[in-house]
Amino acid sequence: MSSILGTPLILVNHRLMPAWQELTKLFLDFVVSFIAIIMLLPLGLFLAIIVKFTSRGSIFFRQERIGRYGKPFVLIKFRSMITNSEEKGPALSSKLDNRVTSFGRFMRKTRLE
Repeated sequence: MSSILGTPLILVNHRLMPAWQELTKLFLDFVVSFIAIIMLLPLGLFLAIIVKFTSRGSIFFRQERIGRYGKPFVLIKFRSMITNSEEKGPALSSKLDNRVTSFGRFMRKTRLE
């Protein structure tokens, strides 16, 4: 802790972990992510098949968003709305939005999109 004109400040050290702990964390992040992907793959395939058979269009919805440090990235998720639902421009969705497909409502309710 430090202070400026009597106001306490907390100093944050960006190197909180030693190098071996950072490497261990990185390794565990990869291993746990790989296991989660393998375990969730059947669910993803099931959702993809249902989305494809319940509505016309692609399986995935892609949207550019702004991420960390203002860097843009492409978000990819299962499509829960009809194709070209934002052709008139982006609009917020509501519970009774007619652009949302029937299976899309289920995916949104269960947060599977």
